[in-house]
Amino acid sequence: LPFAYVGFKLREPKYRSMGLVRVALMLERLIYENPDNQLMPHFDSYVQAQVMMLSSRRVLNRAMENKDLVASGCPQGTAGVAALERSLDIKCPPRSEMISVSVRHADRQQAKAAVNAVLTAFGEIQEEMNGSKGTLQESTLITLETQHENEVRQKRNEIATLAQPYGTTDLAQIFERKAGYGA
Repeated sequence: LPFAYVGFKLREPKYRSMGLVRVALMLERLIYENPDNQLMPHFDSYVQAQVMMLSSRRVLNRAMENKDLVASGCPQGTAGVAALERSLDIKCPPRSEMISVSVRHADRQQAKAAVNAVLTAFGEIQEEMNGSKGTLQESTLITLETQHENEVRQKRNEIATLAQPYGTTDLAQIFERKAGYGA
């Protein structure tokens, strides 16, 4: 028992901060089904690519620039990147859409700042690679809006063509009678 106490006192505690990344199996359906919001083919491969991206040098270098990580006292430069790489643990169970990201460190603030910095850097790089966050949804909505505007324009042209023999003043009187506005 005394050796256990000495061993415990000699070793400094390690704190672990953890975060999760969810990889969506399919995009949300906006209004209609379309090829962009169907099940993603080769989903497991895509998730593994995201795991590799999380541990990439690009993400780690971007994370080291995070102001909260710098403020926590994390060493900068290549020594800081190497320390972050050693303390970073990324796991993803097979056929899962959740990726676990954790950092172990003797200082709990540095562990927290490091995991947040890695997740933030990963998110920023994802946005750079995919364009802005809502680009796909925005483009889908713009396409739908254009289609609906064209349909409305086409219907108005049909109405104008059908109304031509009656004239617009006659149509106004007919509409008022049918709607109950006229006497």
